[in-house]
Amino acid sequence: MGRSIIRLGGAAVLMAALGFVCISTAQAEPAAATFKTKCAICHSPDGSGSGPTGKALGVPDLRSDVVQKLSDAELVGVVTNGKNNKMPSYKDKLSADQIKDLVSVVRDLAKK
Repeated sequence: MGRSIIRLGGAAVLMAALGFVCISTAQAEPAAATFKTKCAICHSPDGSGSGPTGKALGVPDLRSDVVQKLSDAELVGVVTNGKNNKMPSYKDKLSADQIKDLVSVVRDLAKK
C-alpha cells in the first residue's frame, strides 16, 4: 500500500512538472509573436539590430552584455517608456504582463 502512494506521488509530481512546462511554453509563444510584430523591425528577429532599420537607428544588440546586464526592471522601463526618442513607448499598446514577457524573450535571445 505504501508503494502505491509513492508511485501516485511521483506521478503527481511528474504531471505538475509537465503542466508547468506546458504553461511556460504557452506563455512564451505569444511573447515571441509580440517580439516579432513589435520589436523585430528594429531589433531584428535574432535581437542583433543588424537589419536596415536597426542600423539606421543605431539600436543596441539585445544579446550584448550591455543590455543583458540591465535588470528586468530596467528593461521593463525601457519597453514601457521608450528611450531617446528613437524607441517608442509601449505602455499604452501592451499590458504590463506582455512587457514582462518581452523581457523574458530578450533574456532568451542571449542564450541562442
